[in-house]
Amino acid sequence: MSVIVAIGCRKGGVGKSALAACLASHYAQAGRRALLVDLDPQGNVTFGLGGEPGARGAAELLRGEEVEPVELAPSIFALPGGPERNSVEVSGLEPEALRDALKARRLGARFDVVICDLPPYSEHLERLGLVASGAALVPVVAHPFALSGAARILELIEHRRRARRAGPKRCALVQSMVDLRRGLDKSLSESLDALFPSTPRFSFRQDTSVAYALSEQRPLHAFDPRAKVIPELAEIAAWLDG
Repeated sequence: MSVIVAIGCRKGGVGKSALAACLASHYAQAGRRALLVDLDPQGNVTFGLGGEPGARGAAELLRGEEVEPVELAPSIFALPGGPERNSVEVSGLEPEALRDALKARRLGARFDVVICDLPPYSEHLERLGLVASGAALVPVVAHPFALSGAARILELIEHRRRARRAGPKRCALVQSMVDLRRGLDKSLSESLDALFPSTPRFSFRQDTSVAYALSEQRPLHAFDPRAKVIPELAEIAAWLDG
């Protein structure tokens, strides 16, 4: 059975799409097939791996149309979608639409991991991704708006879990773009301990190799197989696989 994970935070600029792209790279390096479901209308994760953000993909899948994932690199595929993800038709879909579409097309059986890159500003698209997923990663940076955004998405996940509705059964925080030379980053761990004491936490440090790989539209493992974040990605993937 494939791992289906949603990556999101109700604030932009927290490294969400970079984490999604790098996780897909990690799985591909291990010889496992990864599918990125790009639910963010900005399309950064698709673009960062060399794809066309406005190509057919997620929106068409949600509307029940036949669509084939685009191969971005060996073992890395994507369902782009562009602005159609914000269409009236998609906004009127039930929260289970993506989950049901993935099952109907047997996409979970074709890939070892399905990574849903959630948008920061669309609660409907966010919910579609969460309901389809068995796990969630919530990137957070040392900014009060990011902490607030993380709290809101974790509250939604917990609400659905208590109500026994479909959605992530496990969730973890990811301290994103960490640079311990910055005072705020040093204090972030203490803030997270106080706000989310029982939530597992991982690190995804500031790494220029990630920025350069995405700017050159290449998977991280192909650009720099010794990147500093690779051991951290391995820890996150081990938690997801567990």
